[in-house]
Amino acid sequence: MRLDLYLAQRHLYDSRVRAVRAVKEGCVRVNGKIITKPSYEIFPESDTVACDADPVPYVGRGALKLAYVLDKYTINVHNMTAIDIGASTGGFADVLLQSGASHVACVDVGHGQLAEKIRQDVRTAVYEDTDIRDFKIGEGTYDIACADVSFISIRLIIPHIYRLLKEGGTAVCLIKPQFEVGRKNLNKKGIVKDSETARRAAEETAEFIARSGFAVTGICPSPIKGGDGNTEYFCVCRRTLKIDV
Repeated sequence: MRLDLYLAQRHLYDSRVRAVRAVKEGCVRVNGKIITKPSYEIFPESDTVACDADPVPYVGRGALKLAYVLDKYTINVHNMTAIDIGASTGGFADVLLQSGASHVACVDVGHGQLAEKIRQDVRTAVYEDTDIRDFKIGEGTYDIACADVSFISIRLIIPHIYRLLKEGGTAVCLIKPQFEVGRKNLNKKGIVKDSETARRAAEETAEFIARSGFAVTGICPSPIKGGDGNTEYFCVCRRTLKIDV
């Protein structure tokens, strides 16, 4: 049996994604030896598996991105209603819940990725196989919206973030330049060819957001690169103007 699968099935970590991360970071030992390969084959009947505490207190490493931004911009989510767009394993949702959010709607076009810990939290509502552009529940009522989407420009969902937030609500949008600059500006690995192009794309996207009924509080690089190695940027903004979207 694969080591990561064993760890998840025995609930030694609360998701397979978290188990993979723990193995790669040297937190798991098999028969006293540190194993860093998630696919390492073990024999549950005879092998002894020991786990150290997970060094990241969230279900996904990406959660550290949002935790950084909430702290940097002093964003208080205590007793707030929130929506996590592109929830995936629930890293952003975990940060929101641990920060005291009263309700978090987790929306994702995929399914089966959300960590059980998040899924079982009574403050969480799960909407899988759902495109945010078709999502109507709670329109105009959310205090905060967090968005981390892939394979499309964040610009395509900005109007929908607008209609979901209440007046004065906060949006924390992760801008991924690789989905903004066009293929000609990417290398063979899908990385934006130069940092200036990436930075300019992020700034232009923030300007678009500012023209879409939001007051931009700030834009900053994410403290952690995306899984593909690209530098990403956060745009923090507040819903202000009443416009038709």
